[in-house]
Amino acid sequence: MRGDVASTYPGFSGNHGYVADFNVPTGAKQVCAYGINVGSGVNSQLGCVSLGGNPIASFDAAGLTHPGKITVAGWAFDPTDPTRSIPVHIYIGPVGTAISANLARADVNTLFGITGNHAFNAELDAAGGVQQVCAYAVNDTGPGSNVPLGCKTLNIPSGSPIAWIDRLSARVGAIDVSGWVIDPDSASSGQVHIYVDGVGYAVNADAWRGDLGAVIPRYLELYGPSHGFNFSVAVGAGAHSVCGYAVNIAGTGSNVPLGCRTVNAPSPEPFGSLDAAVGGYGSLSVAGWAIDPDTPNPTQVHVYVDGVGYAVNANAWRGDIAAAFPASGPLHGYSFSLAASAGNHQVCVYAINIAGAGSNQGIGCRTVTVVDGSPYGSIDWAISIYGQIGVSGWALDPDSNNPIPVHVYVNGVGVGVLAGDYRGDVAAVFGHGPLHGYTYIAPRASAAPQTICVFAINTTGTGSNTLLGCRVV
Repeated sequence: MRGDVASTYPGFSGNHGYVADFNVPTGAKQVCAYGINVGSGVNSQLGCVSLGGNPIASFDAAGLTHPGKITVAGWAFDPTDPTRSIPVHIYIGPVGTAISANLARADVNTLFGITGNHAFNAELDAAGGVQQVCAYAVNDTGPGSNVPLGCKTLNIPSGSPIAWIDRLSARVGAIDVSGWVIDPDSASSGQVHIYVDGVGYAVNADAWRGDLGAVIPRYLELYGPSHGFNFSVAVGAGAHSVCGYAVNIAGTGSNVPLGCRTVNAPSPEPFGSLDAAVGGYGSLSVAGWAIDPDTPNPTQVHVYVDGVGYAVNANAWRGDIAAAFPASGPLHGYSFSLAASAGNHQVCVYAINIAGAGSNQGIGCRTVTVVDGSPYGSIDWAISIYGQIGVSGWALDPDSNNPIPVHVYVNGVGVGVLAGDYRGDVAAVFGHGPLHGYTYIAPRASAAPQTICVFAINTTGTGSNTLLGCRVV
């Protein structure tokens, strides 16, 4: 019964289907069907199908899946018995491997109108280098012969390891080395040998380095992420030679030298600088920096002035020091000022050991000269005219830019005057601003000689009042 025929050809019943079995000898056959004419017309050939003979197959793909491993895929069947899975032979160079085309491929079955499993997909060992991978569908039933399916060329990674040292640095008491290594013949974690001053250390390269996937094609897919190494070794202060070798752990190739470098491990002792030590008017100042290499935290200095000590925190910003010593950071500057008597003073600074090994270290001594902080100035003129007397000049206190008072005494009788008039000439010579001029005018008491004396008054910092002079008018 073929209802589909009745639907396609209205007016005819569905009784037009046929099924027949025939016993035939083995071998390639062509089967043809004819529709036999009834009534007028002639017989019609309905079609022919070739059966038996050489296998029908396809070598779809071959690719690298892991170091030393390739995968081949395709399909094959023997038309003599298309329900049965047949062998496929794969040759990698001269080395052959038999696999079975016994996996499901519904698309192949649909295309050829067959049943059974006829696909192959296998992972095979492959030596490194450029390899020709060839496939053959094996005719193992009935007539026909094996069918070559073609060859594909693959470049299998192989040879000596590739590696890189990302970081080689020295710190107080230790040297640190990190990087990565891959042996192209193996997905296993590799190894490096590190030599410090001729002493060797075997270091496993099994740390996570997924970042390499961004720069090495198919890195994660082929090798996995575990190929980094991190190594630290204790050393004393001073210069040390560090050499590295990437170890060949599989296949062809040899160990690869990664080069040698000399690094300097810093001393655990604190260090620094006395950048400046200067004397001023009645005071002295020091400035510099100090670092304890055992810690990035701010340290401390002790400043000794004529043997008397003062503790000073070295925690001011010094970007130049951070640039020179990145591991220590920028907070290591210090500055200190102290009132002092006029004359020479011995100033010494010590960097204080606040962490780890080491001891306090002297970083410099200077002799500084402190100038007397008393005010100074001048009587520019003193006159008597038209029944009046007058005096004029300038006065300043080196401890301040502000105007200061002067005391004017006429025959022993004093009066206070502010030295705050504009004197650009004084500012140009002495600094401290221009407001330091004074002028005093008063009636003349008698025709007798008048003695005028002027004192600059100390109002800020160290020092004492200063006599600027006396005049008789």
